[in-house]
Amino acid sequence: KQVDHLICFNTAIATNDVQEYLKAGAIAELVDYHIIAAQVKNGQQNSRIDFILTQKHKTNSYVEVKSVTIN
Repeated sequence: KQVDHLICFNTAIATNDVQEYLKAGAIAELVDYHIIAAQVKNGQQNSRIDFILTQKHKTNSYVEVKSVTIN
């Protein structure tokens, strides 16, 4: 069985790449969602949520982009 994966080799651009994938409908599980906000401050510790998504008749969804550098 073939499984498609998105791979980012430059961790500095991972969030930008995911934003473009979301806009293009390239992530099957999120194809019906729309970005309503990016880099939203959350809580009193000045943390940020990468994306808040919305879909008709459903609650908002939060997307966090994580990437690591492997040596």
